[in-house]
Amino acid sequence: MPSQRVLAFLAAALLLLASVQGGFGILRLLGLRSGIDSLATGDCGRCGTGLLNLCDERECLSLGACAFTQKLIGGTCADTQDSVYGLDATSGSIVIRRDIPYGSEDKQVLDLCRPKTMSGKVPGVILIHGGGGDKSDFMRSCKLLAAGGYVAATINYREEPAPAYPMLLDDARLALSWLRARPEVDSTRMGAMGGSAGGYLSSHLGTRQDTERVQCVVNNFGPTDWSDPAVGGSPDMYERFTTKLFGNVTAEDDPGLYADASPITHVTSDDADFVFTRSVNDRLVPKSQAERMIAALRAVGKTVPDLYEFNGTGSAHALQMSTEEMLKLWRFQKGFLDSCLTR
Repeated sequence: MPSQRVLAFLAAALLLLASVQGGFGILRLLGLRSGIDSLATGDCGRCGTGLLNLCDERECLSLGACAFTQKLIGGTCADTQDSVYGLDATSGSIVIRRDIPYGSEDKQVLDLCRPKTMSGKVPGVILIHGGGGDKSDFMRSCKLLAAGGYVAATINYREEPAPAYPMLLDDARLALSWLRARPEVDSTRMGAMGGSAGGYLSSHLGTRQDTERVQCVVNNFGPTDWSDPAVGGSPDMYERFTTKLFGNVTAEDDPGLYADASPITHVTSDDADFVFTRSVNDRLVPKSQAERMIAALRAVGKTVPDLYEFNGTGSAHALQMSTEEMLKLWRFQKGFLDSCLTR
């Protein structure tokens, strides 16, 4: 009979194989691909940093991680048991449709979650993953929102080739337009929630002066001002992020481009209602990004809660936390959407 040491080794090998073949991925969290998966395939480009899909060989093994027992909810690591969040996956109360095209490009697809029964139109929420991520990253949030009476869509969008701006914003706006046109969705009650690059795009959807603007935004650790070289946590990372977004155009070359790409530039008194969250240990997006955006919104008369900071650990956005902390954050996010969209 195999010894306990042999059995432990075999179990670890199976877990490693599962991470390489996909599944949750040992390092997969919002906008972060598995470092082990990336190294095994020889494609470190699949291993993101949370803002955009960028990395090198040193970073692949140093990014923050969700454990095998965790998935994502509200943009952060979370326990895999649906029952922890009051969601009975076998109840049949929600309907999920996957890989629905919202445009003609391969990346322009979404997953839709809605209540099985609805009396009249209900609010809609678009969910946007971080750079290098996938629409599946927000599936649990999608299901929870549907169980709470929303129609939610978690989307993929184009990040390549560079420059990604405004291509990725165009995709987010197109997906929002698709969701808004659904017959069961109340087009006057629309929300957006995302993490990292998804939080950044969500902020655009709440500030741009066009018909696709939403009424409520949850920005989880997303940048709001690309002219700030503190984004990324180091000059090298800032350069790499901005090169991904703008090609070889620097802020000095074209300040107008960087201003247009920054949600803080577009703040007006009729913008969406906002909340902002981040980990106290976030290494990529400085606290000042959210605080300055909050100040700008308050300056034009918007009522914005103080920045919500959670006690996360790990590298990159530092998204690992206890189930208790995660539930507290989700209640904050969901409570805001409820107060904003169901009042």
